[in-house]
Amino acid sequence: MEVNGRTVTVGGIAKGVAMLEPHLATMFCFVATDGAVARGALSGILRRAVDHSFNRVTVDSDQSTSDTVALLANGLGRDGRGGRRPGPAAVAAGVEALMTKLAKMLVSDGEGATKLVAVTVRGAASRRDALIAARAVANSRWSRRRSTARTPTGPDHDGPRQVGGPDRPGQGGHRLWRGGSRRAGCAQRRRAPGAHPEIMGGQEFEITIDLGLGRAEDRMWTCDLSEEYVRLNGKYTT
Repeated sequence: MEVNGRTVTVGGIAKGVAMLEPHLATMFCFVATDGAVARGALSGILRRAVDHSFNRVTVDSDQSTSDTVALLANGLGRDGRGGRRPGPAAVAAGVEALMTKLAKMLVSDGEGATKLVAVTVRGAASRRDALIAARAVANSRWSRRRSTARTPTGPDHDGPRQVGGPDRPGQGGHRLWRGGSRRAGCAQRRRAPGAHPEIMGGQEFEITIDLGLGRAEDRMWTCDLSEEYVRLNGKYTT
């Protein structure tokens, strides 16, 4: 990325497994940059980036120990005009973008995973409520998304106003529920897996839930628990 007329590099590598709902769990990530950032600023940059990336992913809601995320900066990335340091905000944006990409890669590379699914909750009274609802849906399996969004673990409301994005010709959006009622013509649950093959047949898609309570939103990334996932994880003993 360009910072004050000079290229600053951010690189990283991460390792994860199926038991992936960080906070963190069985995951190692190492990020390095030549950005010249004051030592005292690195901790804040790292915490924010982790919270917005690795703490937004889940596979099967299980957690375990031995997790590490490290951020290293050697300070060599000064610009060519007097050796000034780039603003920490620019480096922070690069670090967060990289960690988000790595977090999504860990989910899509989960054991037996075939889909990367973004669960976005908007229209919440607070961002915390949006995250609670998104996490509850992702962890309960997104096929039960409507009922999960109104469970006691989620925000205090009567259920989502809308599930699925608005119909947008050419953009693949399909509204499934609105105002507490199934949309006319929407497939019944028994047909849901094949209801929208043009969307769910791809390797990535997004489920959007609008709570209709405010303007806050947040999201989680998860994957499908495929037959291969069950087979591989059934071999584990602890």
